[in-house]
Amino acid sequence: MDLRDQSGRQKTRRFFYGWWIVGVGVLTQIAGVFSLSSTLSVFLKPVTEDLGISRGAFSLVRTGEVLISAAIAPLIVLREVVWANYFGRLALGTVRGMGLFLTQIFAACGAPFFGLLFDATGGYFVSSILFVIALLISAVLIMLVQPPKKPAAATV
Repeated sequence: MDLRDQSGRQKTRRFFYGWWIVGVGVLTQIAGVFSLSSTLSVFLKPVTEDLGISRGAFSLVRTGEVLISAAIAPLIVLREVVWANYFGRLALGTVRGMGLFLTQIFAACGAPFFGLLFDATGGYFVSSILFVIALLISAVLIMLVQPPKKPAAATV
């Protein structure tokens, strides 16, 4: 492919540094999955015996976990791109900071809350229904959000 600028000079094509970041992230993820998978085999027998489940069922759940993680991984990058494009690069730090702060607060409160619901009801059915309702409300709220408007330029 011949790349030329407006004056007709040949342009050199440089490797975009972002691909280095993506490559390092992929290699880190692969190393993490393999290290976890290889050490998990040491604990497979004691964990399954302690939980009273078969090794096959445990391996099936672990396989599902890996597949779900692989499906969610691109969404992590997508979230960052959407935030940057939606709110602009200047406000990105503020938006991410507040968003992740609220996420961590709800995540920290979620486990004890669902644990109390489990203790009160004896199962996870009520917890699951509440979680699905919260996700549906969140989806509706996200679709209703309007993009922020740039403030009017000050006239002197």
